[in-house]
Amino acid sequence: MDESLLRTISEVEHDHWWFVVRRRIVTDALERLPLPADADVVEVGCGSGGTLAHLAKRHPRWKVTGVEPSRAVADVARSRGCTVLEGALPHLDLEDGCADCVIALDVLEHCAHDVAAAREMARVLR
Repeated sequence: MDESLLRTISEVEHDHWWFVVRRRIVTDALERLPLPADADVVEVGCGSGGTLAHLAKRHPRWKVTGVEPSRAVADVARSRGCTVLEGALPHLDLEDGCADCVIALDVLEHCAHDVAAAREMARVLR
């Protein structure tokens, strides 16, 4: 990812309407699911960690883990206290059935093999 774009996103994602509204929609949707109190939530393509950090703060008992293909972007998320693995669809370095919930925001449309990517996300769900 372009370093200047990374800096811009990480600087504005806390307050920019797009990111604020998206976090609210995702949070509302997840809170309607019958997730356990100590849910394992994986965000594929977590970017610089805005959603991860928000979910971890709002639900401190959840184990929130990100997966990000860009080392530089993953490092920004880690600097925010997020747990981030480096990797990308369609092959995640995660165990079968390890997650209660998998989210991928603005990710599938960038996958050349979207069906394989969706199957891979399904594989890691309990």
